[in-house]
Amino acid sequence: THCHSHPHSPPRKHFLPLVLPPYSLLKMSRYQTVVKQVGNFRKILRVYERPRRYKICIGDQVQIMTGKDKGKRGTILELCPKINRVKVTGLNLVKRHYPGGSEKGQIVTREAPIAVSNVSLIDPKLDVPTRIRWGFLEDGTRVRVSKKSGTVMPKPKTEKPEPQKAGPLDTPQEFVLKKTFDESDLFPTFEALRLDKLDRLRAENDSLLKEIQEIDAVVHEA
Repeated sequence: THCHSHPHSPPRKHFLPLVLPPYSLLKMSRYQTVVKQVGNFRKILRVYERPRRYKICIGDQVQIMTGKDKGKRGTILELCPKINRVKVTGLNLVKRHYPGGSEKGQIVTREAPIAVSNVSLIDPKLDVPTRIRWGFLEDGTRVRVSKKSGTVMPKPKTEKPEPQKAGPLDTPQEFVLKKTFDESDLFPTFEALRLDKLDRLRAENDSLLKEIQEIDAVVHEA
């Protein structure tokens, strides 16, 4: 007899094999939902996008567009391109509990990353949130331009950390930069090899000449 499936069971759907991205891409915020056939079951997966290069820089004034801090403004503190997020000073604060060892534990409040799509730059002329585009000056320099007012928005200048001063236990710089090793000690030059070969030949000739003199002395005595 021929076996038939249950009349009320849904028809089986066949899906093409899906190539998933590497694990490093599974930590990003933007994704699209796909369905993969695993045996007789369908599994919903999230395929994440690659990180993008931002038009936002550290030090920019931005405004939160959605979430609990909607409408608040702050300064970009840190960029997290691997997860497509940014940190804004004083916004999206979370508390973290740090257990202490011998000392007492503490609760630290710090900024949590925000999706880069949830923040918007502030137009310096209109003082409102705006999107930006890339433009070029007469000398060919690429700059950021506001889409609302057309104002050029230069990148903020970030202060570089001051170099650390040498302490009393640090090694002075002149001793650190002093060259105390010569690479030629490991790899002898051609002239050194030639002189070494001559010394060996001279030693062999001297030993051969000494043997000849000893043989001549024995012959004369006989």
